[in-house]
Amino acid sequence: MPEPRQGPETAAVVQAYRRIAQRLRQATTAGLVGTWQALPNLDDEVVAAWAARGGPQLDRAQAGVAAATAAYLVATAPEGQRTPVPVPPELVTSEALRGVPADELLHRAPEQAWYALSEGKEHPEAMYLAALRIAALVNTGLQLSHTHAARHVMTRRRVPTYRRATRANSCDLCALAARQTYRSADLMPIHHGCGCVVVPGWQGGDLDDRRTYDDEAYEDEVAVREHDEIGPVLTHQDHHFSPPHT
Repeated sequence: MPEPRQGPETAAVVQAYRRIAQRLRQATTAGLVGTWQALPNLDDEVVAAWAARGGPQLDRAQAGVAAATAAYLVATAPEGQRTPVPVPPELVTSEALRGVPADELLHRAPEQAWYALSEGKEHPEAMYLAALRIAALVNTGLQLSHTHAARHVMTRRRVPTYRRATRANSCDLCALAARQTYRSADLMPIHHGCGCVVVPGWQGGDLDDRRTYDDEAYEDEVAVREHDEIGPVLTHQDHHFSPPHT
């Protein structure tokens, strides 16, 4: 299913934003996983110190994504409407986005390792599962920073609508959701591992009640569930929704 139509300039700016976000994601994940794997043991004091050091790294990366999002969105505006809209870093901390401080959030990684060990898994596998959890926490945190920063910018610039641009090989949920138009005051729904980008509709969009094949497919296949920490989450209509641990 194709992405929403974009002009070549907008598509180029989307790709430039993706590259910045990807670099931040990779660097933050590598840094946190590297220090995690270097821990001498999994004693409470050791992992608490790791989470305390890593929390500010995560929040800084989220602030970086927010700044890149604001710059990207304004760059897509019509000529004469490209006044910058800063996103205060305090709006995109883990505590602001999820109601959970960053160090407490990262503590879920050692909890994952401790649980794996209690289930009889070997230490290397427990450490690996925790590293996967770290990567998921980083990805979700940065994606939430993107969606919240986008809403902040669009509402202040009175952008009426937006759509979502999927990445290559996106899932069916995102492909169907990318055919829809959303009001800018509504956060873009995400899911585990989501990498979609908000594309602002500076000139507005079609939000009437006309139904197309894609709209019917969306309504048949896609559900948006509200998660008390992450917000709107994309899922399948026939799937039992369980809160994502990311």
